[in-house]
Order: sequence, then C-alpha cells, then structure tokens
Amino acid sequence: MRERLGFFFRWSTLPVLVGLVLAGLGPFGTFDLPFWRRAIFWVPAVWLNWIIAETAMRRIFLRFAEQLPRRSVTLPLLASLLISPVMTAVVFGVARVLGHSLQSSVLSVHWQVLLITAAVMLPTYAWSVARSNRAADAVDRAIDAALTEAENEAVEGETGFQRRWPADLHGRLLFLEMEDHYLRIHTSEGSDIILFRMEDAARDLQGQGLRVHRSYWVAEGALAGARRHGQSWRLRLIDGREVPVGRTYRSQLRAAGWLRRKLPSYTAA
Repeated sequence: MRERLGFFFRWSTLPVLVGLVLAGLGPFGTFDLPFWRRAIFWVPAVWLNWIIAETAMRRIFLRFAEQLPRRSVTLPLLASLLISPVMTAVVFGVARVLGHSLQSSVLSVHWQVLLITAAVMLPTYAWSVARSNRAADAVDRAIDAALTEAENEAVEGETGFQRRWPADLHGRLLFLEMEDHYLRIHTSEGSDIILFRMEDAARDLQGQGLRVHRSYWVAEGALAGARRHGQSWRLRLIDGREVPVGRTYRSQLRAAGWLRRKLPSYTAA
C-alpha cells in the first residue's frame, strides 16, 4: 500500500506542475480569476488529461509502433491529434463542475488543447524513452545477476522461466505480455507478473509457441485464428482475446501456418 501511494505521488508530480504552470498563464480566459481558483481548475483538468494521454500512448504504441517512422516524434503527435477532442471535453467538463464559463469557443479551445498537448507530450515522451532505456540497462544487469545466481541453485532440468513461474498461478499457459521491464504471464485461470526478459522466456519456451510481437509471445495451443486488418494482422486466442502481430514476425508466423488459421467469421487474407 505504501509503495502504491509513493508511486501515485511521484507520478502526479509532473501533471500537477504542468497544471500550476497553466494556472499561472491563465489560458482560455481564466486569467481574470484569482490564482487559487485557476489552480483548482487547471490541476484537475491536466491530471485527468494526463491519465487519458498515457493510456492512449500505450494503446497507440502497441498498434502503430512498428509502422510509424521516427516514433519519438510521430507517436506523440498522433496521440495528441487523436485524444485532443476528449481532452477538450474534459476541460469543459471540469469548468462546468467548478461553475466557470470559458470565454472561448469549443473550436478555439480544441486547437489550443491540441497545441498544448503536443508541446507537452513531445519532450515528455522523449524523456520517458531515455529514462526507460537507462532503466532497461539497469534491469538487464539485475536480471543477469539474479539469473546467474538462480542458475547456480537451480534444480537440474528446469528452465529459468519455469523457476520464475508464480507458485499461486495455475492453468494453461496462453500468452506472455511485456509490461515495461516486467513480463505478465496469462493463463486460462488468471495472470501474474514476474521480473523476466521476453527474450529469455521465448528461448526457454522454444517449441511451445512463437514470438508474435516485440511485446507478445503466444503458446501454440492458445491460437484460435488470425485476421487481417488493413496492412496489419491480429491473432485471436482461444479465450477470445486478440494480440497484435509485429511486422518483423509475420514471415515466421506465415511459415508456421499461423496466419492461415482463419475462423469462419474472419476476413480472408
């Protein structure tokens, strides 16, 4: 509980600071209000929109990461364009709840929200990528050290992935999903997260499934079918969930026959 609260406060620092900056600038006709009222308006508005932006960035990254050039620029710009209408609605919603009438039209507010969002997301995304890379290096070193120690104490015949399998996680292995620097195991009876590299898990599970995306591995018996959506592919699993297919993995999946396993209701490739 204490760790979650600590993470929440650390995560909230940046949106709160941005909200206070906007409170100082007073856009959308809010400058006539006292600073404390501007802060009460802008901090919640930015905080809510920050959650929307982070959620959208994760979804857009999984959907378009391998298709967009210069991702450090195009991803945040695409996210800003797609979510700016929702963020504009949040601004008007917060204003209505607080009883404040914005002195600008919806279109004017939307363009300003779009510009502010892009101006904030571009450096923020670049910073998060740099931080993630540094953290990934540190985590890789920690994982290597932990794996070396575990291997020295391992039961003969078990792989590193098998040793890391959570004791209270049961059911049939369906797929693996990367979450930042962790690996989430999805089974027919639930899911759990472990500190383990996707590359090592795919190696340990060789012959039991295939890597289908930089963030996903799917078990052979979990595949129900495949469908094509424009220039991209998605795999349907036996539990009804779908995972994306990375462009670099298509030839391997096609050679394995995975992209020919079409369900009757799927669009023909």
